[in-house]
Amino acid sequence: MRRTKVIGRFLFISSVVFGLSTIANWNEWNQYWNGTLRRVQTVDFNMLSHTLPAKLSSVLANRNYQELQQTLDSNYGLFGMIVTDCKKVESLCQEQKIIFASNGRKDWKILPASDNLSNHPFDLLRTPSPLIAEKSYENPSSKEQTLTKGSNEGIIIGRVYYVRGVAPDFTSDYISWLRNVWSTKGSHGFYALKTGSLIGIGLAVWLSIEFLLYKKHIERQQSIQEQKRLQEELSIEINRNSELLTHQESLINQQEKSRNDLEHSRKTYQQQVEELSTKIAQLTSSQSQQQSTLQAITQLLIIRQDELNAAHTSGNFTQEQLLHKENEIAQLQQQMDGLEHQKQGIISQRSVLQRNLDTIRPRLDDANRQIQNLESQINALSFERDRSLREVDDLKKKLATAPDVTGLTLVLKAAQLETARTKELHEENMQIFESLYKELEEENLNLKSEQDDLQLEVWNLEEQLKLFKGTSNQAEIPITELFTCPSVKPIIDLSSISIALVGGGEDTRRNIIQRLSQSYYLKEIREVPPTSEKYANTNSVRETIRGCHIIAVVTKYTGHNLTNIISNLEARGNLEGEIIYLNTRGVSGISRDISIHLDKLNIQHNLN
Repeated sequence: MRRTKVIGRFLFISSVVFGLSTIANWNEWNQYWNGTLRRVQTVDFNMLSHTLPAKLSSVLANRNYQELQQTLDSNYGLFGMIVTDCKKVESLCQEQKIIFASNGRKDWKILPASDNLSNHPFDLLRTPSPLIAEKSYENPSSKEQTLTKGSNEGIIIGRVYYVRGVAPDFTSDYISWLRNVWSTKGSHGFYALKTGSLIGIGLAVWLSIEFLLYKKHIERQQSIQEQKRLQEELSIEINRNSELLTHQESLINQQEKSRNDLEHSRKTYQQQVEELSTKIAQLTSSQSQQQSTLQAITQLLIIRQDELNAAHTSGNFTQEQLLHKENEIAQLQQQMDGLEHQKQGIISQRSVLQRNLDTIRPRLDDANRQIQNLESQINALSFERDRSLREVDDLKKKLATAPDVTGLTLVLKAAQLETARTKELHEENMQIFESLYKELEEENLNLKSEQDDLQLEVWNLEEQLKLFKGTSNQAEIPITELFTCPSVKPIIDLSSISIALVGGGEDTRRNIIQRLSQSYYLKEIREVPPTSEKYANTNSVRETIRGCHIIAVVTKYTGHNLTNIISNLEARGNLEGEIIYLNTRGVSGISRDISIHLDKLNIQHNLN
């Protein structure tokens, strides 16, 4: 591209030089032929007007024609001298004939016809010979002859005309030189000198221009390279700010996740507080009912004891009737003892629940406080993130619009300062967050552990209350056997039940099996790992879960292949037990959903 431009400039300057040289050569040609040469010929014509008519008149009168011709040829043909036979004084002489003319073979010489001689200056030839010049030129630049004051006497025997040479055609002459530029003949030497001089000047101008353009090109390239370097450094700084901005976004997301987790824990604690408060109220109501029942049984016991004493005193009752009364009193006493024991159990349970409630409420308050702290931290980080985002956008706009190296340098310095400041703030925020996150993580683990235990207690209490309400309506049996202390695992014997646990991680399955085995005395829990952990086919799965009463499928961690196997076995009717699809995660969620089905089985067994 650059080479093409150089050649183009060379051709342009060459064309200009050639044009200027042509104009200069034409100007010199014009000045020579229409200026210098014409003035020289004017001087010659003026001199000839004072001398030539006398000689030509003499030799013409004496018929010395040879001398006359030699005299006409004495100018070497550089211009024309023509003698006619016109004997008139008037300028126009149409009947004249050319009798003598100077010879010449110049290419430029064109002798006019006799009828065109009126356009050329002339002198009269007389006999006797004229001695006084009748016409002359005032100066070399004069174009026309003027009459002098002198005159000659004698008979007019003819005229002598002076014909200027015809200039050669400039175009033809110039083309002829261009065909042989080394020719120095005549005007060609001048053409070569003038053109060569201008070509030298043009070449010098072209070289100077190319040198300046090359120097400017080098400076431009250096400036472009420096600009690219600054742009790259600025882009690096922008990327650094963008990375810090990404870290800020990640930090905000982590804090928001922590806040959401805390919010979930707070809601869970709030729900547990409400549930424990409800359970305490229910236990208080049950205690009141038991107290009323105990009072009624006590009164009935007193009545039956009085009846038995009266029977013994009166002697009207048979031994069998007395024995019946004693058995009835013994049953009432047994029921009263059972209710008293149950009352103490409810009081103990209410105390435990109240302690749990007192433990959860500070946790709830602490979670609220931590959520507020996280909200403040998130708001501060969001403000800093938005500011960094605006500054990154401003840097990008400045990078796109910076006109020169100086502007880019200023923008780069500003970007470096901003990067350092943003990095410092980010490091401070990271330190604060890491410290806070460790505390929250530790606290969250403790809370989750306590939450799982409390949740199990709540579920156990709910099921026990259901059982109590269901059985207490059927018969008057000691209800102390239906309640256990919430701090101890429930005594539910489902050892005859077999369960299949399909899917879930290895650690998750182990913890779930441990919880269910302790809570329900389960002796047979079969595992079907996901296909990512162990290869499985239809036959192996069918044999593993054959005869299971409950088949629990962890749908979120099972695998597509294993899920299809279970679905196909279910569709073909090859599964005997109840299939439950669990959409929850984690040990607590899965254990809770399975416990609901196990509790239903336990209730059915008790009712049957």
